[in-house]
Amino acid sequence: MTERRFLALVTMLVAMTASGVSAQGRTIELDLTHGAVIRADAPEAIAHVPEGVDVHGPVALVILLHGYSGCTRVLASDATDARCRPRDRPEPGFGWVAAHEAAGTRSVLLIPQLAWRARQGSPGRFTIAGEAARMVDESLAALASTLGGTLTHETVDSITIAAHSAAFETTLAIVRHGGLSVRNVVLFDALYAGGSSFLDWVGAGTDAEPRTLISLATGGRTWTLTQELLRGATVIAAETWPTTLPDSEARRVIGAQVRVPHHDVPSRYLAETLRGLGLPTR
Repeated sequence: MTERRFLALVTMLVAMTASGVSAQGRTIELDLTHGAVIRADAPEAIAHVPEGVDVHGPVALVILLHGYSGCTRVLASDATDARCRPRDRPEPGFGWVAAHEAAGTRSVLLIPQLAWRARQGSPGRFTIAGEAARMVDESLAALASTLGGTLTHETVDSITIAAHSAAFETTLAIVRHGGLSVRNVVLFDALYAGGSSFLDWVGAGTDAEPRTLISLATGGRTWTLTQELLRGATVIAAETWPTTLPDSEARRVIGAQVRVPHHDVPSRYLAETLRGLGLPTR
């Protein structure tokens, strides 16, 4: 990411606004053998492929991970009466697909099913070495007809992991031994622990392949730990901008406090964050 683009990202994170774009493109339920959890009554992941995104141009991958009590159908939907399963009660969707559509990026969104409707942040089968990479490759193979060809975790333009709430645990499991070359990690009110591990991850970037870590926090523990994260980093904090970029662009950390309810952070800030990270645009 260039210095100009990075400056634009920080500026956007300090002064973001919500998007009102509804979901478009193609939303596809995926039945996988390499999901974090395997269920007979729900998809192992949901994918969103915006119109115009195909293998004839660069395609980034965004993996959006949920926290407690999540189910992919409700997370993906922007309907007021979304359901996890037909027999379940209706509830408002989280609008994650609409937020991805609003980004305008040439990216595929994957929302894996983690712990089903449970108050836990377990990574499930993503604790198995390389299982996250196998999930990605199986998902992209299933999307081959939609994309006009097959991509793999090694041929996508970049990989961004975005985590909401308790999904910081799954994010750490994936970056440690998931078999993926992750370029960006975005914590949507998700820094409840693991700050030093995230700093180690971003610090392992190189000038050729820099890594970016973003933590958006609403307050309380996540904001306290985000501030500690920034004190432990060697680079930029949004609330102290402007400051001088280091000579090396290999270590990048951004933190900001946001004023929205906890459950709204991904839908509110996903689009602006993906654009700011410099993902290819449609």
